[in-house]
Amino acid sequence: SRATSSNSRQIVHSPAPTNTSLPALMRRNPRLVYALRNLIQQQGVSQVPSFVRELYPTLFPDLDRVPEEWEEVVLPFKDQERVDNLVLSGFPKGDSASAPNCMTASKLCRQGGVPSSSAFTNSLVCDRELGLYGGRRYSKLPVGWTSQQKQSVARSFIPSRPHDFLNVDSNLYGGQFSKDGRVFVAACQGSQLLLMDVFNGFDPFRAIEARDIRWTVTDTAVSPNGEMLLYSSITPEIHLCNIYGEYERHDSIDLAEDGAMFGVWSIKWNHDGTEVIAGSNSHHLIVHDMVRDTNVVNLEAHGSDINAVCFAEEDFRPNVFLTGSDDHTIRIWDRRMLDGSRGSPVGVLLGHVDGITHLSSKGDGFHILSNSKDQSAKLWDIRHCHAGNDDISHDELGTASQWDYRWSEYPHGNTRYRRKDDDSVVTYTGHTVRRTLIRCYFSPAATTGQRFVYTGSGDGTVVIYDTLTGQKVKELKHCSEPVPVRDVSWHPTLPLLTSVGFDEVARVWVPAGGMSPSSRKWIEGRDF
Repeated sequence: SRATSSNSRQIVHSPAPTNTSLPALMRRNPRLVYALRNLIQQQGVSQVPSFVRELYPTLFPDLDRVPEEWEEVVLPFKDQERVDNLVLSGFPKGDSASAPNCMTASKLCRQGGVPSSSAFTNSLVCDRELGLYGGRRYSKLPVGWTSQQKQSVARSFIPSRPHDFLNVDSNLYGGQFSKDGRVFVAACQGSQLLLMDVFNGFDPFRAIEARDIRWTVTDTAVSPNGEMLLYSSITPEIHLCNIYGEYERHDSIDLAEDGAMFGVWSIKWNHDGTEVIAGSNSHHLIVHDMVRDTNVVNLEAHGSDINAVCFAEEDFRPNVFLTGSDDHTIRIWDRRMLDGSRGSPVGVLLGHVDGITHLSSKGDGFHILSNSKDQSAKLWDIRHCHAGNDDISHDELGTASQWDYRWSEYPHGNTRYRRKDDDSVVTYTGHTVRRTLIRCYFSPAATTGQRFVYTGSGDGTVVIYDTLTGQKVKELKHCSEPVPVRDVSWHPTLPLLTSVGFDEVARVWVPAGGMSPSSRKWIEGRDF
């Protein structure tokens, strides 16, 4: 028993349920006191289970007696675990059958499942307030959510509300966040590159006038240390610029040998910034040594233009990379097996029936995403591929039709063709690929667990798919006109998604409910 004051009656405590330790938790966690006080004040004492009433002196230390009506309240709850979850999850109204189960939600989260109701997020918040870790009670581990739980909550808040942050006078061909998320690089057709400080409201801090440009800047790549920028065009030269510093460095690197003329469609740094791989319209794969300033690999790798290159994994498997071409194939290469003009792919991925426009890696060394002119994107596991020495001619690959994607509409409407020996794991359809080499990516691991894949589209939209099911999750209308959205980028740690296209506008998308204070503080220069 506990005496409150001399002029009030004694409060007699009934035993707390054996599956809770709320008094102990309250002593450690003042936020729980605040939460339960709000619960009682907002819902009334008639909705509060009896085992919470004993905590009244702790919840309301400024009052010296318990309300008389508490003695007469008897709630018809039979399942004490449901009562516990009912109170802790913030759903005190109605009958207990409709209450979400906090423990079940936490277990589902750890196992990768995501309940469809909003109760899931509320349950996780309550578990955190109670000092629970990973959904387990009385854990001695530090308070907080696991990375899987953080990702599961973040997946519920897909950026969907647009804000314009850049207007230029030419088409935008590229827009990417750097790996650390500090810089946004925008590439304009009008021979200009803009570097923007993301953590200062997308404030442009450097403008680079591109040199030796033919038609447009085709690709950009930020170095692994985040200090240098490479860009390419439909010429044999790529250019190296500094991102920070008062000085200005702007070096030209010639990839041509014997005066050859070609254009570079795609470039990527290796893991330590010592080499750059490039795909060209001369069907050649080029590996350039940035230290010695010389080509160490220059071989005919495909039967048509190489539109895309990417590494399977930058950190632990830095030798494996892939190339995608208009010959409809994706080829897998091992850097250790290439020397000069000698070398052959270690594997070939078959499935697309038209040219590849972009490749991106999941980062685990195995899974790759591709976009294609056959109006589909595909997820691949590179462990399941055709042997690299298989004799596969371009004629055997077939095609849905002969059409020029730059000027024509896809001639088969909603019909999608597929090879019988398709190696892909999942195929994503619902976007269009035309007029330019439209790009696609995995959503970031830190905030979404890479649950989604997303792509630009030729009809002026950004399309987000569920990685596993292939279903369209959301379609964001970048512009009212059916102009291509060529590049999209999801920030690695903040709930921001950008889209750039041929409407000469760059947009940033934020969750419909706005941004959390911890995210907003980095974007103080914009009213998101």
